[in-house]
Amino acid sequence: MIVFGDHVYDSKNEVTNILNKHVNYENIDLVIILGDLGYEIFDEFGIKGDKYFEQLEEIMKKIPVIFIAGNHDYSDEYELLFH
Repeated sequence: MIVFGDHVYDSKNEVTNILNKHVNYENIDLVIILGDLGYEIFDEFGIKGDKYFEQLEEIMKKIPVIFIAGNHDYSDEYELLFH
């Protein structure tokens, strides 16, 4: 299992690059992202949010990913994560 959180969209794609470089996905059953996605998700009319999830798309195709709401993910009553 891999657990990380409190990060934002990164134009250098660092989170995904680190995971792809150092993780053997055959030995990982689950990725848990510990919230605080809301810092920039809705910036630029949601474009930063789209880019953020596009970065994680390759990982999400390989293994299950669970998002846990953080204290900054309260926008629209946590609609991003629960609807």
